[in-house]
Amino acid sequence: MNRRNRVENEVGCLNLISTALCKEGLAIVPRVYSWGSAATSQGWIVQKFMTGVPLDESLKQMSMSDKENVFAQMAKIVGAMQRLEVPQSVTGFGGLTYNEHGELVSDVMTSVDEGALGDL
Repeated sequence: MNRRNRVENEVGCLNLISTALCKEGLAIVPRVYSWGSAATSQGWIVQKFMTGVPLDESLKQMSMSDKENVFAQMAKIVGAMQRLEVPQSVTGFGGLTYNEHGELVSDVMTSVDEGALGDL
């Protein structure tokens, strides 16, 4: 695991996806209140606590109409994520981090320490 941008990548993804989903009226991503980089310490994120039940725990007991409703909501979420507007400062594939100006930019993947090589 690449510690250098691990937290920044997660915070950047949470913010991007939250913005995209809020445009659709879906406030389902925890709000990030504060964070600290793992590049110089353990790294941490303070985010909103959100309640819920894992879908795999409740799907079996749902009626067919409830399942249809859930899958329609999932399709709405996927559609919003597909319409997500990636900032122009993100120019490659891989992971994300923040530059010295606070802009979200491309960086290496957190899992394999590679990426941010190709253009989008």
